[in-house]
Amino acid sequence: MAEFESDTKEIDILAIDVEGWELNVLAGFSIDRYRPKVVIMENLFNRQDQRDYLLSRGYTLWKTLAPNEVFVRIADAG
Repeated sequence: MAEFESDTKEIDILAIDVEGWELNVLAGFSIDRYRPKVVIMENLFNRQDQRDYLLSRGYTLWKTLAPNEVFVRIADAG
């Protein structure tokens, strides 16, 4: 529904903490469109598939602050 979409072009920081539903949130979010520079994602259950999702989309794991993981977009990591 384009009429409800934000005119935001880019997001600096995206934080996701939804008690195990992180991949569902990401599935409904266009990471390629908004290209967050930093993604802070709770990984309460130490799920590798959550890491793999961001790694496959151009992010690197910068730091773990249990239970959160901080990812940085590779283009901005240098």
